[in-house]
Amino acid sequence: MIESNERLSFSRPCQLLNLVRSTYYYELQPADDTQLALVREMDEQYLKTPQ
Repeated sequence: MIESNERLSFSRPCQLLNLVRSTYYYELQPADDTQLALVREMDEQYLKTPQ
């Protein structure tokens, strides 16, 4: 194995992993209670009428 003191740029690991660079920088935002309630209502409606 070849050791190097150089750090890889962000683009190279993303290429190796087949990721878009913006995905690497993305930080997940927690959902608030309003969003969770809305998703719950949509799920309940879908279960009633799954068309």
